[in-house]
Amino acid sequence: KIVQSQTLKGVTEGNVRITNLSLLQVVTFIRENITNKIELKTIAKNAGLSTSTLYRLFKNEMGISPVEFIILEKIKLAKRYLTNKDIYIKNVSYEAGFEDSNYFIRMFKHYEGITPKQYQQLLHKKQLN
Repeated sequence: KIVQSQTLKGVTEGNVRITNLSLLQVVTFIRENITNKIELKTIAKNAGLSTSTLYRLFKNEMGISPVEFIILEKIKLAKRYLTNKDIYIKNVSYEAGFEDSNYFIRMFKHYEGITPKQYQQLLHKKQLN
């Protein structure tokens, strides 16, 4: 469990070292297509893996599911958009590749502990100080 949380921290901070070539290919594909709707079968097909092999590989190497990784990558992108204090949360959600802004807000709060709006306001406060 400790390794998994360290891996998760590494993934969210973008500094996880991937030694498995297939996984590296998958992560690259996800990052290059992050603003699109990404399906596991598409990812698996692109990497020449079955969806179950892809899932197992991800879980073993990264400690999280491919879907969770995709969500974390989208949130990472959203956080960059949120540095703009004038951008609407709904726009951020679509720009970051979420199809539903309510789902985006729920996922953001789940992983970040605050809503995207609160995050945006905190960033703006820091910029004023």
